[in-house]
Amino acid sequence: AELIILIIIGAVEKIISGLESFYDMLTSLEKLAQVVDKELEPQTGEHPFEKDDNFSVELDQVTYRVPERMQPILEDVSLKISETCTILINGANGSGKATLLRLIAGIIEPTQGSIYVNNSDLRGLDLNYYRASLGQSLTEESPFEGTLRNNITFGDANITDERIYWALEKVGLNNFLKKLPKGLETIIFPEGQELSYTVGKKIVLARSIVRQPKMLILKDPLDQFEEEETTRIMDFLTDPSNGWSLVVVSQNNQWRKRCGRLITLHQGKLILDQ
Repeated sequence: AELIILIIIGAVEKIISGLESFYDMLTSLEKLAQVVDKELEPQTGEHPFEKDDNFSVELDQVTYRVPERMQPILEDVSLKISETCTILINGANGSGKATLLRLIAGIIEPTQGSIYVNNSDLRGLDLNYYRASLGQSLTEESPFEGTLRNNITFGDANITDERIYWALEKVGLNNFLKKLPKGLETIIFPEGQELSYTVGKKIVLARSIVRQPKMLILKDPLDQFEEEETTRIMDFLTDPSNGWSLVVVSQNNQWRKRCGRLITLHQGKLILDQ
């Protein structure tokens, strides 16, 4: 009887371990379906600025709603971002800050109102061309499974090692790189597993600046960093010689001293622009 029980228990354990893989597969298929079911974006459109030129972005009475929510996330927001301005956006949690960044980045479209890039409607632009001129570090971004090099460049072979080392130095990853025997070919685990929180944030930040974009869009890029390092990276990101405009969401008061404009959102409405 004991032998039979042991055999049964062993068989049940094998079934359970198999079910775990099965459920992982179902979860992966569901996530894949969410991507595949999305409508394809147009692959053509206008190019309202030259590749190496700066550009302005204007939001004209933009409102953004989602079906499951009665109140709009953003309501009647008008805002102009010039070619070289530095803007700090603040506000309470749930005020629409992250949604505003996604609208500027062209990740989502407004429910009402329009967004213009150099006076051309964003809906008529070649979105890939536009996004190639942006550098972004948003909440949902994290390191992915692959080499450190690919995590910085997204596999773009046109980005030189010199440019990669420059980005790593600017975000403070030189010491981290020195500890890696394989250097840029070191494999990073999914979502930055086995990395500290700040190292993961620095990798995403290095990714955002490595192409020397014309606009940086950042969400809490330096939270939990040491004060000295925070000051150094802030000074770099807001340096006019970089040639990019900057839109940053953060509660860190140090940004106020370095940004030329302060924008405050409250319950989805723009209540202050100074």
